[in-house]
Amino acid sequence: MTTEIWYLLFTNEKELLGTLFPAKAPHIGGLKVAIKEMAFSYLEDVQAFNLVVWRYKKPLLSTQDDDKLQKHVSKIDFGDREQVIRLTNEARIADLELGEDKVLLVQVPSAISNSSFLSCSQVCPPVLCYKLEEEEMPSIKYRKTF
Repeated sequence: MTTEIWYLLFTNEKELLGTLFPAKAPHIGGLKVAIKEMAFSYLEDVQAFNLVVWRYKKPLLSTQDDDKLQKHVSKIDFGDREQVIRLTNEARIADLELGEDKVLLVQVPSAISNSSFLSCSQVCPPVLCYKLEEEEMPSIKYRKTF
């Protein structure tokens, strides 16, 4: 089942990018893709899988104006698991029981790479890097590097 949800994009400095946006998706991974497509002007150089989706445990209502939403977001301690939960790609939106007027927070990658309030280990998925290594032409091998 595809569920419509309201979301806010925010930066490293906890500044909102734009205003509230609606999106439809069955799960958080699909929501990231929908957000990437719908907010392209903000996310042109961003991969959908790099977005971080947070659920704020206190009510953030889609009926609030942008100034009130900005005040709420600027006060959130993203390191406090009593306030926020980082949602996994597999989380089904319908299971979150957010209601029609609740809002999810979406952190853009600039907040991941330069975060003063979130460490990379908290928000970045583990990544294996591969280095291309040429031995004898034409054979090419890949070697894991860490």
